[in-house]
Amino acid sequence: MNAQQWLEQATRDLPAGVTARVSRETLSHLYEADLPDGGDVLAVLGDPEPTNDELRRVYLTVKELEELATSGPLRTGLNLTEWMAGLVYPRC
Repeated sequence: MNAQQWLEQATRDLPAGVTARVSRETLSHLYEADLPDGGDVLAVLGDPEPTNDELRRVYLTVKELEELATSGPLRTGLNLTEWMAGLVYPRC
């Protein structure tokens, strides 16, 4: 599995900002590990599914962000600053 395939699976359903950050950090890690371009990343990174599970526990998914933007807490008092913080900061 190459880095791009791994990243697609590891960041599935996550917002573009999260995907970009994880991609930068992962590619930096692979560079430091001296993995050849196009090499199999599984030996260095492991299975992408547990990574996706962990990221989804920390960050809102695209669907969750859409739900916030169209209904629920956004209409019952969540202000724009708090909503925008959800895009950048992990949820508890």
